[in-house]
Amino acid sequence: MVFILIFYFIIWFFLFMFFNIPMYFTLLRLILIPFFIIIFYLPFKYSSLFSSLIFLIASFTDLLDGFWARQLNKITRFGEFFDPVADKFLTIFAMLLIVECFHVIFITLPISIIIIREVIISALREWMSITGKKDILSVSKLAKIKTIFQMLTISILLWHFNQFFVFFGTILLYLSMILTLWSMIKYFYLVKNYF
Repeated sequence: MVFILIFYFIIWFFLFMFFNIPMYFTLLRLILIPFFIIIFYLPFKYSSLFSSLIFLIASFTDLLDGFWARQLNKITRFGEFFDPVADKFLTIFAMLLIVECFHVIFITLPISIIIIREVIISALREWMSITGKKDILSVSKLAKIKTIFQMLTISILLWHFNQFFVFFGTILLYLSMILTLWSMIKYFYLVKNYF
């Protein structure tokens, strides 16, 4: 296990040497994924709380990379591509943990819908990029609100401190699902003439 961690950090160290500050935050988001997963499964009382906090820190890096990219004028094509990929990995792995933790249809179903939407929109963005129309699907305000709802929902359900947290997190999960579907419909409306 120690050798795997050392190897993991060596690879990320070399990757860090070749990127700018905004990309560091995007890479940090990816680096934190195994940590919140491992901590979630550790057999101590506050493992779910610490896992949730690490997830929140990773989520916060999504705001930081965009902010610093604009401030430092370091917006790159690779960053525009890699940032949403890191977001998808972060949210999908966290949602899979939640599904595994709760084992109930009323949580699994909305999470499945959200994951399917994320994959569809990622594929749609890729297709629009290939056709030279990638700017049509730039991230909307609704998609940003959806992301904030998802991050909040995931952090609450990862912690699952008590029944109220689970109930509140489940309500937020359904709101996230509605926002997710709504933003998908808006994206399809934008590209309907390109099919």
